[in-house]
Amino acid sequence: VPQLEADLREVYLGEWEGGAYRRHAAEGHPIARRVLAEERWDVIPGAERAADFDARVRAGIGRIARRHPDELVAAVTHGGVIGSVLAQATGSRPFAFVGADNASISLVVVAGDRWLLRVFNDTGHLTHGFA
Repeated sequence: VPQLEADLREVYLGEWEGGAYRRHAAEGHPIARRVLAEERWDVIPGAERAADFDARVRAGIGRIARRHPDELVAAVTHGGVIGSVLAQATGSRPFAFVGADNASISLVVVAGDRWLLRVFNDTGHLTHGFA
């Protein structure tokens, strides 16, 4: 049965919500360039602080893991959340995994406080049988 985990909602982009980020990024806006250079969403005016976003995402994944010990769970979410989960699982740069393909599958094993990345951005299920 699907359940909503509110903490896995996308990063709040403040004044750049509602498609403004994509537009500004395409135009090469200086703040959009700074977002990528600094690997932080919170350089956007009014955007969610990076530490708050990562803590929120971590709390959401933690709640799911506690509700489903030793179970396989699918979490369907947005690219910023995926990027945060995978960066936290690997200890990588904040934006190392931003840009996962739509409908791709990434697999993270949660073992207590330890998260292990097993698969990133798998899209094989989208083309199987259609080639």
